[in-house]
Amino acid sequence: MRKLLAFLFIIAAVGVWAQEAPLSTPITRSSETKVKIRVFTVTNLQGLPATGSIQLSVQDAANIETRATGVDLPGTSPCNGTVPGLNTAMITVRAGETGNDSRKIQYRILGYLFDQGCLPGFTAPTP
Repeated sequence: MRKLLAFLFIIAAVGVWAQEAPLSTPITRSSETKVKIRVFTVTNLQGLPATGSIQLSVQDAANIETRATGVDLPGTSPCNGTVPGLNTAMITVRAGETGNDSRKIQYRILGYLFDQGCLPGFTAPTP
């Protein structure tokens, strides 16, 4: 029994060491140039206020995702977004919007999130 426990301990220790490997060259991150909506959900359970979750894909100029981030509604400071406010923004035309309906709704959602302070570090969305 002791030999079995010793063997398992050695295997576990080797497994921990094997999970780490140094990189031969550092990975450089390309500059982030745009943000796109990946997933958008609204939940409205009976007796509870509506909540929303928007997952965003931050991408470089070649449309390669550099990281993912998200926004939950209702937001907490500095994000003042709410689900009713988002609903209004989605049906309200924003100046400069172009393209098909999908592009317009994404522009409206991103614009609302920016206006409400939910996208710190980003500039205003452009059509």
